[in-house]
Parts: sequence; structure tokens; C-alpha cells
Amino acid sequence: MAKVSLCITAYNEMTAYKLLESIEKQTFTDFEVIITDDSENDNIKNLVADKAYIKYYKNEKRLGATANYNEAIKKSTGEYIKSIHFDDWFSDEDSLKSFVDMLDENPDAVLAFSGTRQCHPDHSYERFISDDDLKLLKADFRNLFLGNTIGGPSAVMFRRPQNGEPLPLYDENILLGNDTEYWMQLLNTNPNFVAGKKALVCIGVDTDRTSVTRTYREDSDRVAREHAYMYEKYNLKGFPEYRAKLIKVFLEADKPYRTIKPYGISSSIYRKAQIRRFFGKVKWKITHFSLLGIMKRS
Repeated sequence: MAKVSLCITAYNEMTAYKLLESIEKQTFTDFEVIITDDSENDNIKNLVADKAYIKYYKNEKRLGATANYNEAIKKSTGEYIKSIHFDDWFSDEDSLKSFVDMLDENPDAVLAFSGTRQCHPDHSYERFISDDDLKLLKADFRNLFLGNTIGGPSAVMFRRPQNGEPLPLYDENILLGNDTEYWMQLLNTNPNFVAGKKALVCIGVDTDRTSVTRTYREDSDRVAREHAYMYEKYNLKGFPEYRAKLIKVFLEADKPYRTIKPYGISSSIYRKAQIRRFFGKVKWKITHFSLLGIMKRS
């Protein structure tokens, strides 16, 4: 059994060269690579055909992003499990060792996460959790509902449950926020984690995956439904900050009040939020057009 399972989910991509090259350069070598392919073609199959170290599986039918994550995880055998997107890659040859060291040195932690380097075609920059967000996460994992400060799957490695406990899987009711919900699920069983700010992975930003993600995020109804689902699943009623987040998401989706009512939000609170949002938009428009007028006169 390998120490680490690298679980890679694929869908029609041909951008895996950097990822596979970065895996082959790692100084830590006690790992297995599992690829579950949701593609409609054989591009990925042909790409990895001569890679003997890869365990490749072509799904008989397309599973979708969340279920494909689960398919790869279920095939894993490692003590540590790390999902990684096909168009991301390790930032240096010691990246995987650094992830392993974080969990080895913190045996009580259920997961470890690092900073990332956001790699656009013409520039890059680094992202990592702020000290304030780290305090919020340590105080209560449910603060992830306010925003995913951990990052995506490529930035995270987690520990396989011991003592015969079931392997956690992604919640297939969620597509857009599946990583956020998964971190909440893991931390719900064990709130201990370890965080590093060094960018151990590079995130391929300007890719087909990014376009697909952007398209999904423009589906405001889906965003609202998923937030409402997590709001109920993690019993977030009664917490003003989580209620305010849910209201904000529903207002952005232009949801009617009847959708809000089941979540313990009174009509007066919702109407006040609607009014504040309306006047906020009016104020922005007045400021925007005033600035345009000044620019035209100058």
C-alpha cells in the first residue's frame, strides 16, 4: 500500500503535461497515481498509455465532476489522499514531501493545506490563508460557509480514517461548492488541521476548467440552492453571520421570499436586506455616472 494516493479526475483535458512532469520529479516517491476519466474521447487514455506508474480508469458512463472525485477516492489505498486537478501541478520537487511532512508531524490533524500560485498565461501570483481567516477556521470549521479560505482540492491532502471508519466522500448534491462542503465534512469529524502558506501547487487559471466553473457560477439559482442545502445540513440556523450570508446569496439570485422562509429568516429581516441592497445599487450607479461625467468634462 502506498503512503499517498494522488487522485486525478479528468474530463477531455489535454493540459496534464505539467502535472505528470511535476509528479515524476517529486523527491517523495511512495505514492500511487489514480486517474478516473470522465472524457467523451480517448485523449487522456492515449496521453497516459506509456505511464506504467498510473492506474487509469475510464468511466463507463459520464459521472459528472463530484461523482468522479468519489470514483477516484474509492479506488485509493493510501494512508493519505490528495486530489489534484488535471490542469494544476506541483510547484517544486519537494511539494509532495511537504504535504506528507505536515500530516506526519501533526498526527491529530485530519487534513493539511498549503498556499497556491495562481498561474495565468502572462502572470502569476500567490494566495494563502490570512491570519484572521485562520483564526476563524480554528474557532469553528463552519465559518467555511462564509467563504472557502482553505482552497480547492489541489491545495489539500487528508488522512484516511482509521479503525474501520468509512471513507468520507464528496456530497453529490453539490457541484459548485463541493470542495468547501467536503472540508466541512472532514472537519466535522475532526476539527484539527494544519495549514502552510508556502505555494506547494500551481493552479492553472486560464483553462477550460476555469471557463466551465465560471459558467456554473453564473447559475445563481444553483449557487443559492447549494448554500441553502449546506445551511440546513450543518444546522447553521440561529447564527447571524451565516444567516446574513444566506440572505446575500439569495438576494444575488433574485430569489423570492417563499424560498427564504423555510430557513428561519423573518420577512422583516429579508425586506430590510432587500431595501439595503436596492439603495446600495442606486448609490453605486449615482457614483459611477458622476465619475463618468467628471471624466468627460476633464
